[in-house]
Amino acid sequence: MVNMARKTRKILKPERQQRVEELMAQFQAPQELASYAEAMEQVARRERKKTGKLQARNAELQDMLDIDHLTDVYNKRAFDRDFPEIFRHVNLGYRTERGEPCRFGLIVCDLDNFKLFNDTNGHMTGDLLLEEVGNAMKKCMRHGKDGRVYRTGGKQFRDSVYRVGGEEFAVLVYGADEAGTYRVAERLREAVKGILVENGEGVLSTTMSFGVAAYPSSLPCVRFARDTGVDVDKRETLYDMADLGAYEAKGEKSSEDYGDKVFLPACLRNIVSLEGS
Repeated sequence: MVNMARKTRKILKPERQQRVEELMAQFQAPQELASYAEAMEQVARRERKKTGKLQARNAELQDMLDIDHLTDVYNKRAFDRDFPEIFRHVNLGYRTERGEPCRFGLIVCDLDNFKLFNDTNGHMTGDLLLEEVGNAMKKCMRHGKDGRVYRTGGKQFRDSVYRVGGEEFAVLVYGADEAGTYRVAERLREAVKGILVENGEGVLSTTMSFGVAAYPSSLPCVRFARDTGVDVDKRETLYDMADLGAYEAKGEKSSEDYGDKVFLPACLRNIVSLEGS
């Protein structure tokens, strides 16, 4: 009887336990008692099944809230959650399941002349372009042995694309330094450059500007911080550095190579070259 009471405690909620024990005390035959316990187990299994379905549905709803439904990439709401979280994991000294220090790369991406594209070709064509850009960028995320589910601090992360503004995107690249992040940005550049959109009058293409940063940095950013007074350990600064790279990419493009480069901010490019990395 005592063992059976303990067994039901693992199945039922505390508020039901007293009533169960009262009912069990009424049973005289062990067979009847065993049948009752089996029935309780069946009820508990059904409740767990319902709970599992509810949790799965809640996860689906959460995904719907996190997705930009035009481009089918993650939205700014998701970025504002994921970016601070991985930044915090680095600052807390978390390590990966392989024992490696936690790190990540950030790419800020901005479509070139998108307002002009919209005004010239219409907003429907502009939306189609954004949709194609989202699809192309998702395909560039790393998969396989180097790509990735990235586990750290009891959580898992995947390389992800986010639409954070009208024509502005951000990419989080887990486990990467500047060089690894730069290579992902190069794949993104090639993918976007290859997009062709038909508008009924012809075929249109576009280009995109990219800026790259990583945390913690493998570059001597401390020297830069000391010279400028910038706190490179703040995530806002990290985003600003990558955003500055995208801005400089726009400013340094010529008509011949427009959209054909990925930039680090000049303050970092002057320190180290990623050639051959």
